[in-house]
Amino acid sequence: MRPEQHYVDDYFARGHWGRTIWQTVWTLLAWLLFLVPGVITGAMALAALTKGRWGHYFWHYHEGFVELKFLVVFLPFMFGVMAVFCLSSAYLQNRRRQGLVEKWPMLNPLKRQRQQHYLEAKMALRFGPATQRHRARVYRVQPNQNLTNQQLADWLREVENDFTIHE
Repeated sequence: MRPEQHYVDDYFARGHWGRTIWQTVWTLLAWLLFLVPGVITGAMALAALTKGRWGHYFWHYHEGFVELKFLVVFLPFMFGVMAVFCLSSAYLQNRRRQGLVEKWPMLNPLKRQRQQHYLEAKMALRFGPATQRHRARVYRVQPNQNLTNQQLADWLREVENDFTIHE
């Protein structure tokens, strides 16, 4: 693997015909499991909406037609909601990339740095210096050194409270 390559995909690599065929068969089966119910539902909805001129009736019971009427209303509405969300997200990202909208930080780097230093100091008190811990091949933690279930969260809360006091 070259240093700039971050992943390996044996599907397209030479000498992996078995894997390629196996993954292709599973992919086609998965698409069939997705498409067959969709085609049946679409053909049935088309037949119900056009009173049998187009499409095909796969069933003739009342509950199925009620469900189809619901799907004919619900699915376009949900596609519309998803389209609005995706288009507005794309528009906002393009505006941010162009520098026309304020870019807000996703995290507070000062707070994150303070948390790291505080937790590293706590771990150094409990387990020894970081260089010693990272250099050791085997590090045995004594039972009295174990952290309780909420101890790390409590330490983070301590840092957060300390950080808000000093701001």
